[in-house]
Amino acid sequence: MSLELKVLEKNELATVEQMINRGEDGEVHASMVFTTRQSRLNGKLVSTVTVGGVGTEPQYRRGGAVRAMLEKMFEMAPERGWAVSILHPFSFSYYRKFGYERMADHLIMEFPITKLDSFPRCADFAQVKTSQQRRDCVAVYEKWAENRNVVFPRAGECSPHYDMDADNKRRTYLWKDANGVPAAYIICEVDKYYWVNQLKNINLQVYEIAFTSPEALRAVFGFIRMYEGENDTVKIHNCAMSPEVDMMLRHYVHATYQIVPDLATRVLDVETVLLAQKYPVAAGEFTLQIQDTLAFTNGVWKVTFADGNAKVEKMPEGTPCDAVLPVAQFARLAYGYDEITPELFDYLEGAKLNKADSDLFRVFHKRPCGLFEHF
Repeated sequence: MSLELKVLEKNELATVEQMINRGEDGEVHASMVFTTRQSRLNGKLVSTVTVGGVGTEPQYRRGGAVRAMLEKMFEMAPERGWAVSILHPFSFSYYRKFGYERMADHLIMEFPITKLDSFPRCADFAQVKTSQQRRDCVAVYEKWAENRNVVFPRAGECSPHYDMDADNKRRTYLWKDANGVPAAYIICEVDKYYWVNQLKNINLQVYEIAFTSPEALRAVFGFIRMYEGENDTVKIHNCAMSPEVDMMLRHYVHATYQIVPDLATRVLDVETVLLAQKYPVAAGEFTLQIQDTLAFTNGVWKVTFADGNAKVEKMPEGTPCDAVLPVAQFARLAYGYDEITPELFDYLEGAKLNKADSDLFRVFHKRPCGLFEHF
């Protein structure tokens, strides 16, 4: 087998490359697309490689073609400076073999539009049509995204995220506060169909909500009420990284929730991921053993912290540690998928807790985490 790399696209936010795996006969056995970009981790931006478009021709499957490409990508990590790798797995168990683990879900909420009666109607939204409005949306998004994990940075006055679709169905609406500052937007679409001789409207499909304050989120719900009489149901497609949306609802018995496991990540730079955590002001320390097949991530890592800052050192093999974690489970911990307590720690697959009062439990906490984009 031989592996080829070629650049497909490069812009201010990302570099897209394709890896091709060819057999000795020159035929393409498998390929995948990986993108170098930034993603968020506890308010910091870390270099990230996202993986998509992974596929093997049927006659070459189960021959190790994908494994060879992933291992090559991991080998490139130190040189490229990637801290983590993220993908939408077709199978979590398949990618777990390569050190990936689930760390974000796609949450779909659905409820009758009449159950937003606790919010006053708000008509103060403008449909996004100009470059300035698109820049305003990017500003709202970046402010909203500051303390949410993964969500990619956006930039550019003509971001495609806020354009209408070809059929002029999906639209973006922007709201400004009393001082004229952009503070919220919603991307939505009315779900329509013809029945006999009438046009029926059922769902208001909400694809994105971003907001910078409780007032802004209340305004979004008030704008959704403007669709009363046209739509019966509101369907918010992804709000896993916005727990505030659920917190503001009042008629819980009428809401339904669908959780779809969405993202898996693999840590490629333990030091960077540890430094990206939020540390307490009060001093502390912990030692964590990461088990991995990669020499540059495998080992014992000591973290000392004070005044919100941390120092990370790789310790000699055999150094006593507070806990042992396979690299896949470390990703789950680092991104705050769960609130892990000493009582729950040993339920992480392959984990072992040696010190129940370890300061690591003062550092790793549940965090809002997710992604609107697909790749």
